[in-house]
Amino acid sequence: MDSREDAVVSVVHHPAGINAGCARCRTIISSGTFAIGVQVGNHNYLVGHNPPKQCCGEEKKVPLLYDDEVLAAFGAQGIMDTLGRDGSTTNLRLYEVAQFISTAVH
Repeated sequence: MDSREDAVVSVVHHPAGINAGCARCRTIISSGTFAIGVQVGNHNYLVGHNPPKQCCGEEKKVPLLYDDEVLAAFGAQGIMDTLGRDGSTTNLRLYEVAQFISTAVH
């Protein structure tokens, strides 16, 4: 997809919290106030669970969410390591979002 030189990884903070769940059964699959963001050019993405979460017999598009900024920063470091190893975002599950609420680059 895109080269690692083009990708900027950050911890994204959404103070109100994010709940991601299954529309069918209304189960909350992931929740938290921090996520891992990847910006490539003018596009913003949240990093999703890999392998993807399952609910109601289907793969769900669910971002990695954290309640703790330190854990989110540790996850962001893992994403940067993956980009460094692979040289691209191809092996990441990325979900495009319009914009990040707030970010702190780690």
